[in-house]
Formats: sequence, structure tokens, C-alpha cells
Amino acid sequence: MNEATGPWLPQGSVAPRDLVEPRLQLHHAGQLAACPAHSLLPKRPDDGQMALSWESGSLVGEPLSRGIQVGLNLESLVLEIHDPQGDASTSLPLAGKTFDEALAWLALNLPQCGVDATGFNGRMPYDLPQHPVREGQPFSASAPEARRELARIYHNAASLLAPLADSRDASPLRCWPHHFDLAVLLSLDREGVDGTDRAISVGLSPGDEAYPEPYYYVSPWPYPSTESLPPLPSGHWHLSPWVGAVLTNSELQTGLKEAQAHRAQVFLTAAVAACEALMA
Repeated sequence: MNEATGPWLPQGSVAPRDLVEPRLQLHHAGQLAACPAHSLLPKRPDDGQMALSWESGSLVGEPLSRGIQVGLNLESLVLEIHDPQGDASTSLPLAGKTFDEALAWLALNLPQCGVDATGFNGRMPYDLPQHPVREGQPFSASAPEARRELARIYHNAASLLAPLADSRDASPLRCWPHHFDLAVLLSLDREGVDGTDRAISVGLSPGDEAYPEPYYYVSPWPYPSTESLPPLPSGHWHLSPWVGAVLTNSELQTGLKEAQAHRAQVFLTAAVAACEALMA
């Protein structure tokens, strides 16, 4: 495993259905970590100014002036402003607070930490799944074990995906706040006949409209014909509206917990190889 992310932590202590509501709440809370950099940094061609990174149990936004970063600790549901050394200089437990109250806290505390917050706002260029938090309901401290489980899932994904980002022509490992997935983009250094750069997205989704539970995915671009997909040693092919290999948490967590890391690694290795062959 990647030393920066640590060893695999056994998953499966919480039923997949019990992760849905905590995951949706964290998804909305994650926007608070992403929106400062999105509104204060120049727009990048890949929109990387809004991306989050996984660091020691938190999803952390891009550095602002003086290296200040805003992060969300998944397990504790605490919003943090970090100084350049990575220590939390100030923090806000979100339980009992509304989204707008958290935005107001950021607007007050970012300048106190030395950030020029002129132009700061909480607007992001996409819509999220409907949730009471965005209608003004406070964040909830309920389901702490589910948040711990989700933190373990992100930790484990980082331990598998970070080496991919380090070992070949690939993007950094990022969490995209729109879908809340942790992913790396592998470039094949080839160009399709239509001029589209070919790439493979490899990541973990904590759950979405396609699958309500967390799942690993490996998706080639451009999408290949679904009639030419090879068999996989584990997982299955998702066919529409996107095409990719999928291993759900239910499939991953079947059997001995000690085998989970190996099972996930075998799936990712085989699925990446299958996608490379499809696009050769």
C-alpha cells in the first residue's frame, strides 16, 4: 500500500443502505471545502481549482493565499481551515449548523487567517441531489459509525488509486465535488479518429443514482461499443448512460475481510487492462 495513505482498513461494519443518508449529507458538506478555492482561484482548463484531495481523513481544497486550505473531516463532520503546515488553525463542527451558517463562518474566518476573500461565495456550477441541508435544515451528528465507514472507504480507495497516479502518465488523485468521487485519469497518449484524447478514469464513487452504495469504477473514454466488452474476473460492466467496469461494495465485501484489498486490486488491474485492450 501507499505509505502516504496507510494500510487497508477492513470495511463492512455498516450496511450499504445505512450509508446513503450520511453520504448525501457529507456530499453537501464537501461543497463547503471546495467553494472557497473555486470562487477565489483562477479557473483552470480542467476545473481543477474546485477539486479536493484526500489527506489523513479529510477532503481538502486547493491552497489559497498564504497556502491556507479548507478541509472537511468526514468522520467528525468538522470544517477546518488549515495553515500551510497542515495544522487546523480554526474549525467549525457542522452538527447543528446550517449550510448558510457555515458559509458565513468561512467568510468571517478566511480573512482572519490571512486570505483575501474578496469575491468569496458558496456557488458551484452544478446542481446536487436534493437534500434537506440545502433547504436550510442543519447538519446532523447522527450516524457516526456510517461516517467512519465512509472515511475508511475513501482511505482505502486512496491507498489503491494513489500509486496509479504516481506510476504513469496520469492526473493527480482528486475528489470531484460534483459527483464526490475520488479518481485518477490515466492518459493513453493516443488520439482517437475524431481527435478526442483517449483516457481511462479509475475511481471510487461513494454512491449515486446508478448505485446507491459505494463502488469502484474503471471507465474508458471514448466509450467503446458494448458489444465488444470482454469478461471480467470480478465485478461487471455498466452499460448506460456511461460504460465502465464496476465493483460494488457488496461484491467487494463478500467473504473474508482480510481479502478485501486483494479483491479490489485484482478488479482494478484487470479492468484497466481490459479498457486498454478495448482502446488499442
